[in-house]
Amino acid sequence: MSFATVRRIALFAVILFSIIELGIAASIKDKLGIATGVLSFVAIAASLITENAETPAVMNWIGVELIWTGILWVLWIAAAALGTTQSGGCSSFFHYYQGVYWSYDATYCNRFHVIQAFAFINAFTLLAIFIWNLKVAISAHSLGHTAVWRMPAALYDPRRPYGNSGAMNGKEEHSEQV
Repeated sequence: MSFATVRRIALFAVILFSIIELGIAASIKDKLGIATGVLSFVAIAASLITENAETPAVMNWIGVELIWTGILWVLWIAAAALGTTQSGGCSSFFHYYQGVYWSYDATYCNRFHVIQAFAFINAFTLLAIFIWNLKVAISAHSLGHTAVWRMPAALYDPRRPYGNSGAMNGKEEHSEQV
């Protein structure tokens, strides 16, 4: 299975989990969860739609993909941390506070746990894609392929010396030995 296939499957999974998390976050009015879900859906869907175009979109360049996967990763980590913090009161359902016993609703707590779980899954998935893209870009750049930053991530082929550098303009790259 190629990196492009694994990448597409991972990004589709992030979209699916973003939609699930978006619905749950909206039901409890979690603003960070809503914003993260919407931004993830829009950015990843736009990337997947434009990656198969004849002319690569700027959004699909490895350099740009590093930026948006990094930003989404930070947002998902923040959403996971917020879900973890807000579900802290769920360990004991009854609390005594200022002379009054109060409790979290079990459904409310379960929603925070679901947000927390999907946020961590999406964060780790986006982190893996970020690390792979960074590794590919640095390796190819150190081998002399400076245009790697403007190459679509989905077209990278690690079996070729510089990946798939001719893919941007439909030509094969030939290296000359001096």
